Amino acid sequence: MKVYEKIRDYMTKTGISEAVLAERTGIPESRMSELMNGTRILYADDLKKICLALNVSPEAFMGEEG
Repeated sequence: MKVYEKIRDYMTKTGISEAVLAERTGIPESRMSELMNGTRILYADDLKKICLALNVSPEAFMGEEG
């Protein structure tokens, strides 16, 4: 599972929409949509903003499942 897929799964489980995440991060909604659909590369600076907004460590979305 790719990082953006893990983030999207987390968002679904916690009930956070892309629009809310975009607002919390300051990332425009159109760009957030591209990030969460895998059509735009998710760079470290965006991952950091997303993790801060979700109050989750980046490690939660990286590495193998398990």
